[in-house]
Amino acid sequence: MSTAYRLAGRGAFSCELLRPGHRYLVPTAPLMRALGSEEWPVCAGDLAVGAEDEDELG
Repeated sequence: MSTAYRLAGRGAFSCELLRPGHRYLVPTAPLMRALGSEEWPVCAGDLAVGAEDEDELG
């Protein structure tokens, strides 16, 4: 068993966890806060939408 699963089982994981069924999910926002990161990951789809929106404005 990994350290992450042991911590999650004890309720000592460093951020919020979701537990649908028998697995653990780590939401992105709480994980990023726990890591002290102010930057958010950017997905390729977000970039495409942003570029389209900017083209419409200009």
